[in-house]
Amino acid sequence: MAAYAESHSSYPIAKSIKEAFDQEVGNKRIKEYQEISGHGIKAVVDDKEIMVSNIKLMSKEAIKSQKVNEDGTIAYLAIDKKFAGYIIITEELKENSIKAINDLKKHGTNGLKMLTGDRKAVARSVAQRLGLNKYYAELLSDHKVKKVEELLGQQSKNDKLVFVGDGINDAFILARSDIGAAMEGFGSNAAIEAADVVLMSEKPSKSITAINTTQRTKKLFGSGLRCERHSPMGTLGIVTMWEAVFADVGVELSAVLYALRISRNVK
Repeated sequence: MAAYAESHSSYPIAKSIKEAFDQEVGNKRIKEYQEISGHGIKAVVDDKEIMVSNIKLMSKEAIKSQKVNEDGTIAYLAIDKKFAGYIIITEELKENSIKAINDLKKHGTNGLKMLTGDRKAVARSVAQRLGLNKYYAELLSDHKVKKVEELLGQQSKNDKLVFVGDGINDAFILARSDIGAAMEGFGSNAAIEAADVVLMSEKPSKSITAINTTQRTKKLFGSGLRCERHSPMGTLGIVTMWEAVFADVGVELSAVLYALRISRNVK
C-alpha cells in the first residue's frame, strides 16, 4: 500500500519504498493522490485511503499510532484512518558525499550547514558522519525559507550563500539564494528550473568541479576584455583594421581553445 501511495512521488524516500516493493505498480488502482508539504502523502488505492507520513500528520489526523524512536527516517502508514504500521528507511551516505564536504573545506568554503526535515537524531547522525558542525532538523518548507532568509541576513558584503537542493519544495529557496544548485540525476523539474547551476550527475563532489571551472573561466573573460579593446581602437585609427579583425577573431578562437582546456584539466 505504501508503494502505491508513493508511486507518483520523486522523493528519495518514495524511491526507496518502491524499490523495496520490487513489483510493478498498477496506476489504475490509484484514484486520488495528494502530496502534503512537509508531512507526507495521501492517496486512494482500491477505494481505501492510504496515508504515508511523519508522526505530525498522524497526530493532526487524530490517528493513534505507535511512535518509533529507532534510527532512520520513519514513514508511518495508515489505512482508512487506522494505523497499519511503519517503515524505517535508514540513511546511507555515499562516499562521494563525504568527499564533497572535505573538498569544500579544503577549498576554503566556510559555514557549511545542513537543513533537513528529518528528525534531530537522524540529522545529528548524518551531520557527524559528514563532518558538519551545524545542522537544522525537523524543518518544514516554510521553516527552511525562514532559515535561509536568516542566513542571508547574517552574511557579510562579499559572502555568497549557495543552497543545494533537489526537492520540489526546495524550488523557492534555490531561487532566493545567491546561488541555487540542483542535481539533474534525481532533482525535481521545479528544482532544476529554479536553480542557477545544475550538476549533471548524482555526485555532490561535482560542486568542486563547478567552482574550479568558474575560476578558470574568469581568466578567459579577462583575456577577452583585453582583446575587445582593439575594436574601438581600430575605429579611432589607433590600430589598423587588420589588427582589430585579428583581435576579434582571436577572442572567439581563444574561447573555444580555453573551453577545451578546461574540459581536460578540471576534475
